[in-house]
Amino acid sequence: HPLSFGRSPKKIAYPAAETGTSAGAKVFYLPDRDLPLVDLTLLVKAGSVDVGDLKTGLTRLLASSLVRGGTEKHSPEELARLLDENAVRLSVSVNEEDSEIHLSVMKEDWEKGLAMLEEVLARPRFDPQVVEGRGQGVGTALHLAEGDHLALVEEQSHLGVPGGPVGQSR
Repeated sequence: HPLSFGRSPKKIAYPAAETGTSAGAKVFYLPDRDLPLVDLTLLVKAGSVDVGDLKTGLTRLLASSLVRGGTEKHSPEELARLLDENAVRLSVSVNEEDSEIHLSVMKEDWEKGLAMLEEVLARPRFDPQVVEGRGQGVGTALHLAEGDHLALVEEQSHLGVPGGPVGQSR
């Protein structure tokens, strides 16, 4: 058995994080002077448990379309190109009890990356084409939550099937 022999793994020693507050929010800062990258994670105390049962799937829709849906100033394509050209990585994930917003950018471009993050969070576009494309599974979850199984069958029966419901020609 793998646990039957003695092991003594070396403990990794990390430097202590610097802590403080900014606008009332707790901040933990762990510098890595060898890597020219700013990696920022915002933890928000809000998750899928904070959304009512009738809105099942809304958090998944938010997480998948917040960045990809563009901003008031930039279309989804423009924002994607801007992020790519500046080597900025933005992501959003909504968990059960919290949400994570992640920014990764080269050190010399951190102000530009932070401005992009602010724009995405404060002025999202939620482009209808992106939201509709991302939201296909959300309708399924909403129909199931409401007990509307007939609507679910009607919605799903034509997806990807030429000619409509159950493959019949129109």
